[in-house]
Amino acid sequence: RQGNGATIRKAFLNKDGKTSEQQLQDEIAGDDTPLHFYLQGDEPSKVFHSEVFKQGQTFEWVKHKVAVKLEAKYQDLLLFYNNKRIPEPFCLVDMNIAADTKIEVQIAEGAKVGLDELREQVMREIEQDGSNQVNEDEEEEKQ
Repeated sequence: RQGNGATIRKAFLNKDGKTSEQQLQDEIAGDDTPLHFYLQGDEPSKVFHSEVFKQGQTFEWVKHKVAVKLEAKYQDLLLFYNNKRIPEPFCLVDMNIAADTKIEVQIAEGAKVGLDELREQVMREIEQDGSNQVNEDEEEEKQ
């Protein structure tokens, strides 16, 4: 049994089964564009992640989604298309990205990949910040 909310939502769906808001978002954001990601140094056929994005989405969002997938920091990744670095503020349509495009992902040297590595790094940074605070407190007490 569905509540009144579901019945009302169904009443506002268009012939494609989408609400007016969803239809407007689709019109503004553009068509679906499947992107396939591979790591630098690997063959383009060795895709580690594929996802569908809208043409109007920026590469900031795309890079964020890749960072989540790799369990890496956003700032440790660079994206390349046809051997050229992709500026994050650009949209897929700005770069003339077509359907089923392969994107190369470069991970910065020394970057931590995987949640366990990131947790260890954050714990070290917290410990370091804590010891720096203790040193500052000791300096204040001396004065």
